[in-house]
Amino acid sequence: LEAPGLHKKFEGYLDSEVNKGLVDYIYEFIDSGDLPESLENYCVKLKVPNGYGGITLIPAGKISLEYWKKLVSINWYDLFFKDDEKLECPLGVPLFCYLKEQIEKEIKPDFLLIDSRTGVTETSSLCISILSDVVVCFMGTNKENQEGIKQILLSLKRTKELQERPFKVIIAITRIPKPENETEDELERKIVKDILDYLNEPYEGHSLEISKNDIYVLHSYRDLEKQERLLIESDKIRESTLTDNYMQLFSNLLPRDTFESEIDKILGEIVDWKNMLSDPEKTQKDIEEIKRLRDEE
Repeated sequence: LEAPGLHKKFEGYLDSEVNKGLVDYIYEFIDSGDLPESLENYCVKLKVPNGYGGITLIPAGKISLEYWKKLVSINWYDLFFKDDEKLECPLGVPLFCYLKEQIEKEIKPDFLLIDSRTGVTETSSLCISILSDVVVCFMGTNKENQEGIKQILLSLKRTKELQERPFKVIIAITRIPKPENETEDELERKIVKDILDYLNEPYEGHSLEISKNDIYVLHSYRDLEKQERLLIESDKIRESTLTDNYMQLFSNLLPRDTFESEIDKILGEIVDWKNMLSDPEKTQKDIEEIKRLRDEE
């Protein structure tokens, strides 16, 4: 939303050029008053290797002078907070409900991932209050990051609409080096505890109820520090700590029935004697992960 650079991360995987995006979608609605009939002109497909399934991207827009003119001309506050005499709510609310319905009908995704604008803004609140069932807040270890996340979560808790529609919040603490010994492991636990205590500390009569089960650590991956790129084709990433971190995060994010069948498939691989003999450490890890998932059930 608003920042038109996300598709740059997928260079080499796009099946066509980006010509329009979400900002164009909103601008054209404001300009004409007509709802777009189709999302076709606002989407690009990603060519995903190794049979991982399809990904459809709705970018913010094409990076150009015209894009920035459209973005500046949109009055986000009026769109989402100014009452319309003919409607029971501001125009932006039914517009984004319509957009969500279009995505469900035309794209039919298993999951909708929304890259919200950073910080406390009209659009970040919109993403969460109208579109999201689960909110994942990526947080650094610096106080600036932590304070910003806390203010966003407090704002959400005070929002009347969200009080009527419960949603799940997960905190992902990012770019912490993988502990190499007991001392570093203890330091990581202290970092997580300090962040948890800070988030739950009352603020102006309001408080959050974040538990340690809502906090995940995504360890740093040195290759990405050198050059940011997609790793979906890399065998190396599958054996990394970061992969394990994300799998733990995903298992908490996704509904139980979405990965129940995968557990059975993993079990089938484990009982294959060849796998057990060739990679006993992996087999042990798989068994421990299945036990953890079963316990959570």
